[in-house]
Amino acid sequence: MTPQPTRGERTPVPKDPVVGRNLAPATDEEAHTLAKLAAEATKPNPLAGLAIGRIVLYVCPDQYVGRGGVYNTVGIRPAIVTRVITTTDERPTGLVNLHVIFDIDDPSIHTMREWRPSVDYDEAKRPGSWHWPPRV
Repeated sequence: MTPQPTRGERTPVPKDPVVGRNLAPATDEEAHTLAKLAAEATKPNPLAGLAIGRIVLYVCPDQYVGRGGVYNTVGIRPAIVTRVITTTDERPTGLVNLHVIFDIDDPSIHTMREWRPSVDYDEAKRPGSWHWPPRV
């Protein structure tokens, strides 16, 4: 148990038991880097919960090449995740295979579903990417 400092004394900086160096950052630059890393560690992971069967939103490109031809589609369509592409240590990369679902009333689409392989996650919602539906 470490002794508590009395009034006016500084709290002792803990030392690394192996190296014997103070654990506090040595420079302002080191402190800034540590603060930045701590902030990134507390950010929510946008890929958390990504799994086969989850419904996501697919951003259709201006021209959509699918079975039966090239369609002029613009907009966001629901899609079902059919495969999550992971790294060697089983962490999701953001790439997924999707079944995109179209509305039957869309005259430019001749099928109700299209398969899209290796679709990347993008919060900015660029065409050809997927993102999570808004929480309601």
